[in-house]
Amino acid sequence: EEADIDAPKRQAKPPPKEKLVIPKEPEVEAAVLDVAAIDLIFVRANWERDDTGKFVQDDSNPDHAMLMFEFVHGILRLALQALPNERAGGVEVSDVFKKFWHGLVVKKAQRADIEGFREKMAQKSVQKILTKNELRLHGIFMNYAAAEANARKACMSIPEFNKLCTDAGLFTDQFTLRHAATIYTHSQNDMDYDEVDPEDVELDFEEFKECLCRAANMINADEFLRLSVKVEQMMELINRLALQSDEWE
Repeated sequence: EEADIDAPKRQAKPPPKEKLVIPKEPEVEAAVLDVAAIDLIFVRANWERDDTGKFVQDDSNPDHAMLMFEFVHGILRLALQALPNERAGGVEVSDVFKKFWHGLVVKKAQRADIEGFREKMAQKSVQKILTKNELRLHGIFMNYAAAEANARKACMSIPEFNKLCTDAGLFTDQFTLRHAATIYTHSQNDMDYDEVDPEDVELDFEEFKECLCRAANMINADEFLRLSVKVEQMMELINRLALQSDEWE
């Protein structure tokens, strides 16, 4: 029987493509650590000991930064504090470290741009805006971070910073309390590593300005928009705050 040449040709269906299914990492719930606890881990990981285990001062190993072995030491301490239930349940230290590292650290690695952001903030266009608003910013800073009765210099705690952000209407889906805590930590500078002092875990005025710039960069996530434009937008919001408030006197 001859084939009907006018019949439509049937095209063979290609075999279905196999989908690559990547198993999701289980969510890891960590304990919330305050800045003082994390700073203490940093300090303890920076201690130098000699071959006999005694504390020594090694000028080749700076106290304000971590070498690789100190970083590993610090991460291990952090893992044990962040996942206390794991260790209490008899999980080996190495397994606690792996869970913390893969479940929390690796997923969010490369998100912290601390020194690189400071280089952007040092640009003349950004500094010009900060200088223009210096007096107003300082007044607002003092309003929220008035010195305590012990006469220490004015520093802003994280609840005070969060109150400022709330009053200024800064919190959005792109900028939450968690983001505020992150930039608050990233803006810390000039710590005294011999001991953990309240001033080490609070913002002075210079750190406060950096924190606002980081918030501006996070609230407006447009990567093509210059930081100076974002900071100027932030100043418009911050300058609406009243300079005096009975609550903060």
